[in-house]
Amino acid sequence: MENNKYFNREAEEKLVTVIVPVYNTEKKFILECLDSVANQTLDKKDYDLLIIDDCSNNSETTNLLKQLSKDNKYKGVDMKIITHEKNKWVSEVRKTGAKNAKGEFIVFLDSDDLIEKDYLKKSALLLKTSPKAGWIYPNIRMFGYFDHFLYAPQFNALKLFLNNYCVSASLYRKSAWIQVSQREKFVIKNVRFFEDWDTTIRLMSKGWFGLPLNDSDFRYRQHYKSMVIRTSKILALTIYIVWRSNIVTFLKIFKAQIRYNRDFEEG
Repeated sequence: MENNKYFNREAEEKLVTVIVPVYNTEKKFILECLDSVANQTLDKKDYDLLIIDDCSNNSETTNLLKQLSKDNKYKGVDMKIITHEKNKWVSEVRKTGAKNAKGEFIVFLDSDDLIEKDYLKKSALLLKTSPKAGWIYPNIRMFGYFDHFLYAPQFNALKLFLNNYCVSASLYRKSAWIQVSQREKFVIKNVRFFEDWDTTIRLMSKGWFGLPLNDSDFRYRQHYKSMVIRTSKILALTIYIVWRSNIVTFLKIFKAQIRYNRDFEEG
């Protein structure tokens, strides 16, 4: 797939901004993540990289970021690093990223995860040619602590309200994401509720729908710690909190389903 009229932009503009939050991530994981961004088939002039350091205090991480900050590019991709003066957690990091993104579309890529080399081009083209869609969600290929593959299903508003199937590294229309932003709640102590799922539900309540990308994968690194942080009771409570937080807008999500059906099922 070659760049075409959909990707023609002014020099200072970007089609996509990849936002990478960093907090004490291991150096090797950060570099693998950034390499997956730099190796995209999308022309490097059409996207940029925005790293948000959420006040890391690990010397390995801070030394790497200092080294990276000496240049405004990473392997040919325009890059900027923003550092929070205090730790603000994921939602505020993403708000900082969205506020400073130059791209028409944004991707939040955790600093230990990866995207396949054609992900930006394919997802951006799909969203660019689908003006009523709010985001693109890919297949999920889990790796690390265990391997698993999840195929991105067709959009269904009710199913998405009941059970999340969209990853954090979905490609969003920036104007849509900013419209709802992202909110943060805590279940107990430092266990947060599912911010990304909550965001997609609120996008649907505004009439936005998502589209699956089935020929490119998001690679989600699994760590042992991430597997044991929620007990079954806490998981059930977290899901309940997401539902309760959005119950007042439940009927509004079907606006998204109606628009999706009209545009993609009825021709």
